[in-house]
Amino acid sequence: MKTKRFLILFLALLFVGSACQRMKAEKPKKLYSQTEIEAILHDIYLLEGEYRIRQLDTTVVNKTAWLHIQMNHIMDKHHIEYVDFQENLNYYMSNDDMAKTMLKKVTEQLVEEKTRLEDKNNKEKKDTTKVVEQNEAVAVQVSSQQENLVEDN
Repeated sequence: MKTKRFLILFLALLFVGSACQRMKAEKPKKLYSQTEIEAILHDIYLLEGEYRIRQLDTTVVNKTAWLHIQMNHIMDKHHIEYVDFQENLNYYMSNDDMAKTMLKKVTEQLVEEKTRLEDKNNKEKKDTTKVVEQNEAVAVQVSSQQENLVEDN
C-alpha cells in the first residue's frame, strides 16, 4: 500500500513538474547529448526498480541513504554533476518532441533488456531441468544396477 502511495505521489510530482517545465528551458551551459541523457535515465529507471525491491527488504535500514549513494554512482559513471543532469533533463523535457523521442528510446531499451533477461532466465531453467532429468536417469540406472548386483549375490 505504501508503495502504491509512493508511486502515485511520484507520478503526480513528475506530471506537475513536467507541466511546469513546458516553458522552453534555456540551453544548459554544459549541454550533453540526448544519447548521454538517455543512458543516465536508463540507469535511473533501473535504480528505481531496484529501490522498489529493496523497499520490501527489511535488512536495509536506511534506504534513502542507499538511494542517494546509488544516484551518486550513476552520476559518477556518466561523468556528470547532478545539477548539470537536471538542467539538461529540463532542457530536453521542455521540448515535447525531444521528450517523447528520448523516453520512447529509454523505454524500448528497458523492454529489450527485460526480454533478454527473461529469455536468459528461461534458458537457464530449461538447462537446469535438463540436468535434473539427466541426473534422475543416472540415479535410476545406478539403482537398477545395484538391484541386479543384489540379485546376483
